[in-house]
Amino acid sequence: MLPIFGTIDGTTLVLNLRGLSQDTIFFVVYNPNMRRVDSGDASASLITALATRTVPWATNHWQALYNSREATLRTVIAGILGVPVASLTNVAMDTCIRERVANNAAEAGAIYQTAGFRQPNLEVVADATRTGTADAVYIIYVNDRNDNSAPQGSPSEAISLLGLGYGLLYVNSNDVNDTPAEPLGSILDCVAHEMFHSIQFGYDLGYSDTSKGYHEGTATTYGSTIDKESTHAPQVRLDDAPHKLSSFLGYERTAYVYQDFYAFVGRAYNSDSLDYLADVFEQMKTDVDALVGTGETKARLAPPRETLRRSLNTAFMSKFSQDLPTIYLDYVRQRAMEHSADSQLRTGEPAFLTLNPNLFHADALQRISADPTGILSTSLEGTFNNVAPFSSRAIVITPSRAVADITAELTITSTVGPWAQP
Repeated sequence: MLPIFGTIDGTTLVLNLRGLSQDTIFFVVYNPNMRRVDSGDASASLITALATRTVPWATNHWQALYNSREATLRTVIAGILGVPVASLTNVAMDTCIRERVANNAAEAGAIYQTAGFRQPNLEVVADATRTGTADAVYIIYVNDRNDNSAPQGSPSEAISLLGLGYGLLYVNSNDVNDTPAEPLGSILDCVAHEMFHSIQFGYDLGYSDTSKGYHEGTATTYGSTIDKESTHAPQVRLDDAPHKLSSFLGYERTAYVYQDFYAFVGRAYNSDSLDYLADVFEQMKTDVDALVGTGETKARLAPPRETLRRSLNTAFMSKFSQDLPTIYLDYVRQRAMEHSADSQLRTGEPAFLTLNPNLFHADALQRISADPTGILSTSLEGTFNNVAPFSSRAIVITPSRAVADITAELTITSTVGPWAQP
């Protein structure tokens, strides 16, 4: 069953069927326990910022939709309020959902709009019952489907690739009680993370194995940064393991850990801000649109990895006057060895010059013992095969005996041909 949006014109309900098949079966379902609560406006500081850098959005008003009789949600809210489930009132539930979901959405939305991002790829719902303000709203559905989602899709599609209805953000009822102290962050982290996915979809960038690292890595650090109300630097979500530098940029199975790279870039190159990502996704849209224009229509759903890396490189050159290889090498060097303040993303990470072997898979780290007196005439052959673009390997050379006042220069060459281009 999918939500269908429409308007009531007198006694007529006008629906946008969004490409549903002609044999679709319709039922009128009325649940008197469904409630919607409005968000307030974003904080005054964000409203002031919007006045100086406004990207037109249809609205930044949000409504949280929920079932007041849903058992999971009632238990969660009763726990928050410290009252028996049986004594919960609709007014108390409305207040809790407004403060924790709808108002948080307005705060996150104002931050994204201030940063220069496009509006979310969500249904803009007209609600004539909202008096004294513009009637356009976005909707967040709080439910017990045990998942948080921002369905990919377009206004011409009724069903997203995830099997959900186009146009809503989905928030898990159990997450309403989450706090910033938890590894996954609070409900604000959840709302901001999923909202950022809907913003990404506004750039027509498909969610696939090729792009998942970009989608999840950026959304994870942005959600955590907003959640922690960071005034110093982008943050990372602690539930996810550190990025193994031996995994190449964008690898789909480790999608969330790429938050480390985007957080570092924001810290080291963009004055402790993640707003540079607006330029990154704008460039990705430009490049994917151009590729689709040549007849590569599949690039919309699964953009080639090479295209996305070129987009990242172009955006970095425009924003920072440095290319992707230079910035990525700095990231690897700082995270693995030098440990600048900008690269220390988690408590307990090294703060002095030393190799952090925990950032490499076992087969990506070689330890070699060499005689210092013969090192200049020694050729050591390693076994690093199939090294993917923007992945790293580490070699630790230890002298077999102590020799004073000796220096050596290490030259790395490939025995199978020239180095591959990024």
